[in-house]
Amino acid sequence: MKRSAALTVVLVVLACAAGAQDRIDPDAERARIDIERSAAQAQFAREELACRARFAVNDCVAEARTRLRAMLAALRRQELAVNTAERQREGEARRRELDERAREAGSAPVR
Repeated sequence: MKRSAALTVVLVVLACAAGAQDRIDPDAERARIDIERSAAQAQFAREELACRARFAVNDCVAEARTRLRAMLAALRRQELAVNTAERQREGEARRRELDERAREAGSAPVR
């Protein structure tokens, strides 16, 4: 269990470092988040299976489920940040495009 907690911490730190980059590839970030989400769910499945061999199954599964929810919530926040950053970049690009069109229209000769 300690190993999975350490892995979770490492993944969160790496995700934060990746999120700190100015220009990220949204598709690559989403793919990374999907991979981490799948890994978290697989880890939960392994922990749940290990819990079934213990006497206090319910507490063990509840703890594993709590860890899974925390990891999935962190990944969801990252996904939302990627989506927000992408929308902002697209909005800025659209504004630049409209500004350029307005400048071109303003400098065109009147007929």
